[in-house]
Amino acid sequence: MAWATHPGTERPALKLAPQGADLAIIDVGRDASGLPPAELRQAWQSIDSVADEVEALVRRCPPRYADLGNPMQYQRWSGR
Repeated sequence: MAWATHPGTERPALKLAPQGADLAIIDVGRDASGLPPAELRQAWQSIDSVADEVEALVRRCPPRYADLGNPMQYQRWSGR
């Protein structure tokens, strides 16, 4: 199991999945109004889009929303 945080990790996530890794991807939930225009044009759905691409490679990839800059949320997801 590999963890990939932030949608900017799309490429590493898509590199790990073909190598057999299941992933847990985490990002801060954003309202569509806060997305850049290029992401809106591409119908980008944040980590849900990444999860769909990874799952198309027949790997598990549950998307989770959390702010890992928040100590309580970090502890919840990291187990520390």
